[in-house]
Amino acid sequence: MTEIKRIFEFHEGFACVKLDDGKYAYIDRNGKLQNGRYKWADSYSEGFALVELDDGKYAYIDRNGKLQSGRYEFADSYHEGFAVVKLDDEKYAYIDRNGKLQDGRYEWAYFYSEGFACVKLDDGKYAYIDRNGKLQDGRYKWTYFYSEGFARVKLDDSKWAFIDKNGNLQNGRYVSVGRYHEGFASVQLDDGKYAYIDRNGKLQSGRYEFAGSYHEGFAVVKLDDGKYAYIDRNGKLQSGRYKFAGSYHEGFAVVKLDDGTECDIDYEGNLDLTKKEWLEHISKSPQNYKLIPPHRFDNKNFMKEINETIKRALFNCIDEVKFNTNNFAESEKKLQERVMFVNEIMEIINTKKEKVKKQSEQREKEIKLQTREIEEQRQKFDNIKSEVFEKIQILDNDGLQRI
Repeated sequence: MTEIKRIFEFHEGFACVKLDDGKYAYIDRNGKLQNGRYKWADSYSEGFALVELDDGKYAYIDRNGKLQSGRYEFADSYHEGFAVVKLDDEKYAYIDRNGKLQDGRYEWAYFYSEGFACVKLDDGKYAYIDRNGKLQDGRYKWTYFYSEGFARVKLDDSKWAFIDKNGNLQNGRYVSVGRYHEGFASVQLDDGKYAYIDRNGKLQSGRYEFAGSYHEGFAVVKLDDGKYAYIDRNGKLQSGRYKFAGSYHEGFAVVKLDDGTECDIDYEGNLDLTKKEWLEHISKSPQNYKLIPPHRFDNKNFMKEINETIKRALFNCIDEVKFNTNNFAESEKKLQERVMFVNEIMEIINTKKEKVKKQSEQREKEIKLQTREIEEQRQKFDNIKSEVFEKIQILDNDGLQRI
């Protein structure tokens, strides 16, 4: 009896499966196997699935598993009614859903997007064809597919620009460009910085070390200090700064904090951590205590105790600095007092019987790094003292009420 070893995602009512003999086939949503067995198989797209036959040729099957007549050296899935195929003469062409070859043979061809496909001509230039196979006028060094009405093209001077569906070049020439998404495209300027342009080609004001595409109204950007952040559609920077940040998807984005913790954030930048994750996060980076959203905890008293401990530790630190302003010695004892609130928080975690995960090798590296930083601080105490004075000015009574 045939055994299924792996099931891929369902598309258009069918899922590709790998059988115990190494062959590929398809099942419907009732788990019934289609008859065909193939060397390789792709998901259904627009009513057809691409399969590789035993002789190494590629072909298409319909929803009944019936093989279309064409056999090709290479083929791609259907997009917008057409599929790219490689012919025996090594040329590329397009077929429609009836398997009929469109006029035009090319050195290379890409799938249709928004009614156009980019192709490579015999002279090595790239151009676009419409759904009738008619070539647009422009010839370019390189091309990409259309997105939101614009396509990225590389000009003869190696600069990048955008064209509309009439082949008209938009104003602006750039070192590199990203595709339009949600009305904006990222571009790299001559100075190496990245920025965004709208559909009219107008540059937004912000300049970044890197800029990603917009997703759900926000884009990831890399700042001059190496941190990642989000900007909204007006180019306004959100408050959070992260070691790494991903795009939003269904209301959440994955970010990495300075201590290495990975978590989700919502559109407001609220961190979505479990109670245990928050305790570990606090123990590693207590300076971020203001980020703690109290509604994440089911134990209000426990949250209050953490805040009181941090408040007490900070007051102790401030009092000690005020008392020793003129005669503050470079000693290990004073430096240890600077991090005493970390130990107090860890004691709270232990008394509440919250088991902290065994620290990984990465954590050990971080501890070593922190130890080295403390040693460096002992040699550069004047800088530390300045930092403490800044905290004294910020952490007044009104500020601490925010805890």
